[in-house]
Amino acid sequence: MKKVAIIGGDNKKGYEDKLKTLNFELKYHDGRIKRKGNKNYFSNLLKDVECVIVILSAVSHGTMYAVKDVANKFGKWFITVVKEFLVL
Repeated sequence: MKKVAIIGGDNKKGYEDKLKTLNFELKYHDGRIKRKGNKNYFSNLLKDVECVIVILSAVSHGTMYAVKDVANKFGKWFITVVKEFLVL
């Protein structure tokens, strides 16, 4: 089963249900994280996903840049959406 990471937002259950119907596994983080160690944390979270979706209205600039750096490091697709509205 392929894995997708969603960073930000409060609808984990909705994301899981929708992705499960498409045969994807969700790796989720609400986007709230302390400054120290966030790149290491996101490295562990993102190393085995197919793509990363970041909900910009639900994360800080620091989180967005940390996730983007890690996604680029691993060569992952990096997709941003402005609002917590995701149609899959």
